Amino acid sequence: MMDRANITQLELPLKNLVHLAEDKYKEKPSIFLLHGFGSNMKDLFGLTPFFGEGWNCISLQASIQIHYDGWGWAELDPMNIRKLPKPEQIALHFDMISKSIEQTIDELELDKEKINLLGFSQGASLSIYCGMKIPETFKTVVALCGYVPEENIRQGIDRSEERDIEFFMGNGTLDQIVTLPIAQASRDYLNSIGISLHYKEYESGHTIPNDCLNDTLQWLNHHNDFDVTGDHKKSQQYDPNTENYPSINKKAR
Repeated sequence: MMDRANITQLELPLKNLVHLAEDKYKEKPSIFLLHGFGSNMKDLFGLTPFFGEGWNCISLQASIQIHYDGWGWAELDPMNIRKLPKPEQIALHFDMISKSIEQTIDELELDKEKINLLGFSQGASLSIYCGMKIPETFKTVVALCGYVPEENIRQGIDRSEERDIEFFMGNGTLDQIVTLPIAQASRDYLNSIGISLHYKEYESGHTIPNDCLNDTLQWLNHHNDFDVTGDHKKSQQYDPNTENYPSINKKAR
């Protein structure tokens, strides 16, 4: 029998880090995390303490090496991020992500009704894609500083399919990578195909500011019917200067 207390990684198609909820919680929602371009599984895993001890958190790592310990879900054209040079890389990672999630659900006996997906930047774009392709897998999808590549990804999405899934998009008004027009175009696209979408903008750059993180956690807890009042170890404040805050958010000192 698997010793759940000592699980930190699983043998999956993608490298991963695992933090399991404490057994005292009857309802245990799960969140899968997809990092941004050039980052790794350790980055968004830094959000784990902010979810508290009642959530299962599983961070997955992309397989395309960009630099030392930096990974991507697909190669990018920095002159035109709206079009992927090799869209087949997204299809490959979609397959690896879906199999990794399915295997994790089976091995850890996760509640299939409370599976959530959160991504940042390129990971957010892939999260949206996964939510569109296999909506039955997820309760919610959170996309932070992300977008839907127009020219060679949207063709593979069935616009007429009905999807019972909730989306949250958060984007920065000062983002110089996923600029506001790109983010808003993705918002409008998702609205046009009938997606239930909560979209919010923040006065920030390409990062996850405190108010966005707070909104995200409240939204996820609400949609997963998770009562945080009994979670005494949940951090009171999301201070960007603390050691365990994700590196994408740390302020220069």
